[in-house]
Amino acid sequence: MKNIKQRIIERLPLLIAVAAVIVGSGCATNRLNLVKDGTVSMEIVPTRNEYITRTSIYQDNGEVLITGNVGTHRLPVFANGGHVDGVILAPDGSVIKKFSASHAVFRRKNSFQPAFTVRFPLVLQPKTAVRLAYHHPATVVAKTFDCGQNAAAPHYKAGS
Repeated sequence: MKNIKQRIIERLPLLIAVAAVIVGSGCATNRLNLVKDGTVSMEIVPTRNEYITRTSIYQDNGEVLITGNVGTHRLPVFANGGHVDGVILAPDGSVIKKFSASHAVFRRKNSFQPAFTVRFPLVLQPKTAVRLAYHHPATVVAKTFDCGQNAAAPHYKAGS
């Protein structure tokens, strides 16, 4: 009967091949960061107490994926309850999509920044613009929703 060490040595080439496939497939992605390649522009509407940071926009298999984090300049107990509003604008300035996204609760001031993610079946064209704004009224219905008073919309004056 072979001991465990001998079994591992015999199967080492197979284990290496499996590990390579796992690592290779985990790192491979077909996402394209649209802001970094200059296809899409990102605008963050400034607000008084909360701010949006670490944003990315990806095109992923016929869907657009928008991610980011939310920070606060005040005590978390006063910051909880808001959401992120966004609009996607065509090159001519017309609104393609309005959305709102909830995020996790704030834990501690300046240490934990809750993340948000939205995904839509949409292919963004060159020169499309995405505007994001933090909106404090707590009208969270689901992970992605429409709050009705989108703070990122061009006509709306944000100032949470």
